[in-house]
Amino acid sequence: MIRDLIALFDTVRSAQDAQEKADRLADLENAVHAEIRDLFDDIGDADRKTSFGAIKTRLAIYDNDPDALTAILFAMGARRASGTGDAALWHLPGPEAAPPDPPARPRRWQATAAVLGLGALAVLAATNLDTLRGFFGGDGFATKTDCLAAANGNMRKISECERQFP
Repeated sequence: MIRDLIALFDTVRSAQDAQEKADRLADLENAVHAEIRDLFDDIGDADRKTSFGAIKTRLAIYDNDPDALTAILFAMGARRASGTGDAALWHLPGPEAAPPDPPARPRRWQATAAVLGLGALAVLAATNLDTLRGFFGGDGFATKTDCLAAANGNMRKISECERQFP
């Protein structure tokens, strides 16, 4: 990977204009961050610590500019754990697991619809269904007079009116 970093570093120096240089610098920065993350992942230490000298060796392009490497480490979230110079141990926190999804919230409209439906059913059960049938266009009528008028002299219908309206 050092060869790749050196090649990227050379493309930054040979960039023709400011936009190309900014693009190449971004590529170099991404590659450096990936290399540093790989270094801390490779060490197999639960504390994720490694020496500044090991980091500098892995990223040979910063041999002459340790301050720039230190700035990159701080920008990535790494912190100096102990020591100074090349012997200083640096710690880079590992990637954190995503928090679990919150439990699904109950759908309030479903609960409301269920309560309203049960209420309507209770009202229907407690009410005289024949009277309700008359309101909704069924065979029933609201009054005995309406029922007899609709019977139109038919004895069977008149007897049903007498049974419905005693």
